[in-house]
Amino acid sequence: MTKETNSIDQLFDELDTKADASAIDEVKSRLEALEDANAKRSSIKTDDTKVDEKADKLAASNLIIKGAANYNLSLKATEASITVDAEGGYALPKIFNPEVTDYIRKTSPLFALAKVINSGSKYSTLVKIDGSDARTRTEKGALEAGTVDTYAEIVMGQFDVYDSQKWTAWAEEGDAVIDLAGEVVRSVGENMGEKMASELMLGTTTNTLNGVSDVTSINTGLLTLTQAAGNADRFTNSIGKLGVFSAEIADDGTDDWFGIFADYFSTLHSKFKGSTSHGVIISSELELKLRKSQDANKNFQWAGAQGVAGAQPGTIWGVPYYVDDFLPTIATAAGKPVALVGDFSKYIVNQYSPVKMIRDEVTAPGFIKYHSRQRIGGVLTDFQAVRGLVLTVASGD
Repeated sequence: MTKETNSIDQLFDELDTKADASAIDEVKSRLEALEDANAKRSSIKTDDTKVDEKADKLAASNLIIKGAANYNLSLKATEASITVDAEGGYALPKIFNPEVTDYIRKTSPLFALAKVINSGSKYSTLVKIDGSDARTRTEKGALEAGTVDTYAEIVMGQFDVYDSQKWTAWAEEGDAVIDLAGEVVRSVGENMGEKMASELMLGTTTNTLNGVSDVTSINTGLLTLTQAAGNADRFTNSIGKLGVFSAEIADDGTDDWFGIFADYFSTLHSKFKGSTSHGVIISSELELKLRKSQDANKNFQWAGAQGVAGAQPGTIWGVPYYVDDFLPTIATAAGKPVALVGDFSKYIVNQYSPVKMIRDEVTAPGFIKYHSRQRIGGVLTDFQAVRGLVLTVASGD
């Protein structure tokens, strides 16, 4: 080894007399690269990513089952939070958050299509009241004074969605052959998702609207919004109000449902039809009526140009549709929309806080209780972007 080192030193001494400094540096760099490559070939390889994921999953499960007191501190800070705020509770580990969110998306089409943000209390956003009018002129023609955009402010309200679970201490201690953490997360996600879906459609939590003289608040629920007067067209934009299209039906099996939806879809401006959040949300009842709809020759229309059977999601006139169980039936609608079409990215869902859990092993001896909650808000921010379908049943006179 000494002989080899001396030979290398001698080589560098010789180079020093025959070459410039840059040539010597290049030789040294190449030798160092060879040494690094040789070291890597001889090292033991491990898949640290998979090991970390398993460890994080186990630690996150312990956090749910055993509580923050038994929290495994090797869990990365990005995966869980043990911060306890003034209201108590700790954040559901982020390693489970995608699963909870997935349950909510499956339950609430509006949540899945909406723009979801994470912001603090008193979040506000702007809504355009009047747009400026673009002008034209000939070359060297006079410039006319145009209008300018004007805006109002929406300050979002908030509400808590909460769920409680109760398990025996035996189940927690492993006597039951179940994935307790996974089951708690699944149940929390499904139950809270169901309630969120209801609130986003039917909720009456108010959002404050500043800057519009005749409207001072906007409800969270799209179906509880005040409706704009008259049938909406592509340019209807009543701030704080939902534009609707009204159609009369006989409801005796002879209605032209695809014709109604063709007219209904035409009320939406084309600028809202290119978004990935463009779609129509309908009830199970309307889906059934469309599936059973027949033309004059008794052919089912669903498999024709108007609809594509079996697609996920299905389409009506090429528009993706989603079923929401909180839309009313025709009989119970009482003037409320039975369908909503539009660009639902103009509806904002604000998650003011992550899903938090409180573990209670004291109140009911022998049982472990899990109380989960999340604070959210929702509001439509562009009143030209969504249209409701209101149906009235003909009296038969």
